[in-house]
Amino acid sequence: MDDTSLQPFIEELVRITQHQPLSKELKEMNFSSESLQTLKEGLEYLSTSLYDSYEFLTAICQGNLQAPVPNRNNFFAGPLKELHSVLNHLTWQTTQVANGDYTQHIDFLGEFSTHFNTMIQQLKDREALLQEQAVSLSDTLSLFQLITNVQDNWILVLDIHTKQFIHVNDSAKSFLFHSDTNPNFCKRDCLLLEQLRSFSDEKEDFSFEYYCKFSTAYTSVKGFPRHWNHTDTIVYYLTDITAEKEKKDLLQDIAYRDTLTNIYNRRYFMEYMNKLSTDEYGYSIISIDVDHLKYVNDTFGHMAGDDYLCTIVSTIQHNIRSTDIFCRFGGDEFLLLLPKCQEEFAHFKMERINRALSSLDKEYSLSISYGILYVEQGSTITFNEILPLIDKKMYECKKLHKKSREQ
Repeated sequence: MDDTSLQPFIEELVRITQHQPLSKELKEMNFSSESLQTLKEGLEYLSTSLYDSYEFLTAICQGNLQAPVPNRNNFFAGPLKELHSVLNHLTWQTTQVANGDYTQHIDFLGEFSTHFNTMIQQLKDREALLQEQAVSLSDTLSLFQLITNVQDNWILVLDIHTKQFIHVNDSAKSFLFHSDTNPNFCKRDCLLLEQLRSFSDEKEDFSFEYYCKFSTAYTSVKGFPRHWNHTDTIVYYLTDITAEKEKKDLLQDIAYRDTLTNIYNRRYFMEYMNKLSTDEYGYSIISIDVDHLKYVNDTFGHMAGDDYLCTIVSTIQHNIRSTDIFCRFGGDEFLLLLPKCQEEFAHFKMERINRALSSLDKEYSLSISYGILYVEQGSTITFNEILPLIDKKMYECKKLHKKSREQ
């Protein structure tokens, strides 16, 4: 057998190593030599076995476990079938693990088995920990709901994505929500709940007071943006502060009222004047003094003097507007502020009041002395500058009254 006769076989071996089938020429050759014919058949067997094995392994590498296994005549068939069986079993075991079965175990793949079994144990431990945490979280949530439900204040949790209240304690349900088919409609005023839904973009804690005009109730609202129960929420803490506001207003009213006449006192008037601006309109301001109060006190007693003061006050109140500011500045001195009122009309009002007082049937005559100053729009004059001017005018008026009585 020379090199020339072996050349076709060498070329076919090269083709086999390049995953190519045998050439048609070799397949059609017939060799007279038995040894060469045997060599040809061996190459054909080798080529077929390697080619089928290569195709099968390529399919396996691509994840196709349904590819046909080479037939039993392939000398690689045994190991390839075993590999196919192992991969199918691993696929089944992985599916079981994905479904939560952590009893799977491998002991036939060496180091891979060790790592696989370690992974399964870690997954099992983590699931146990998550279950423990879930129980703890559930207990915490139940405790939170229990605590909030025994609170008199109202607690609401708003899901900022759905704009729905995902938790409302019993007190809030009772006071704020209807129990009918529309639980998100406020029993007192639906605008409150709509306003609570409008704070979805808030990132920091916030608070405000809400007044319900329908129920005349005040509510203190505190909002706390938090991630709670797997979603972004705002936890609202609401308190009905109506009684507190009424008490505060009452105390403030007491602080600003004269105890005898129940009109505003010096403190209120001073604070009002310090805030007053003439940017929008002018006003008349009047200093009023009760005539001969000392005579009434000395002659008829202090109760009569108090009655005199109250009569003066009620008569003036009857002749002024609800927007006018009337106060007892001290003793028998009063101040009256008439917004948008010119000095001429202010004089007309005061003369009408004096006529009304003189017509009253009393044991003594009733009258007042007064001084009027008109402050124009845009004026920068201060109250401290106004007071001596109107007092001077009032005393001039008092002198005229005294002189007319002497005549």
